[in-house]
Amino acid sequence: MRESYAHGAFFSDMDKKAEQYFSKGSRKLQEGNQELYKPEEDIVSLVICRSTIGSIENYLKGFLTLRGFDIEEDQTLADLMERCRMLDPKFHSIKIEEIDCRNVQDPDLHCEEIEKFGACYEVADQLDTLLRKKGIISD
Repeated sequence: MRESYAHGAFFSDMDKKAEQYFSKGSRKLQEGNQELYKPEEDIVSLVICRSTIGSIENYLKGFLTLRGFDIEEDQTLADLMERCRMLDPKFHSIKIEEIDCRNVQDPDLHCEEIEKFGACYEVADQLDTLLRKKGIISD
């Protein structure tokens, strides 16, 4: 962790961009969390799916950006995760392989079953926990 990032004293352009990704990732996880814990008949699966996938994508992009990597628009979640795993083996503990759409970029694709978007939420939550343990993001 870089001193400037941890204490907020000075942010490079990459740090600012990473912070934006982390902030958006955290907001998306909160949106998914709020939707997931509604009564089952009130749950909107599209909201959970889009929120949790957005959280995963932003957390991975934030980590890569913080490490100085440029992000290409056409990268899938699997591509982003593989790059993160090459930089930090702790990302291997996060089982993105359980997400069916990890290799697809289709804005119209989303899961309807609670088990499917539950797996997405779990990955987003694990990423949030990992990044907090590493001191990269905080409350």
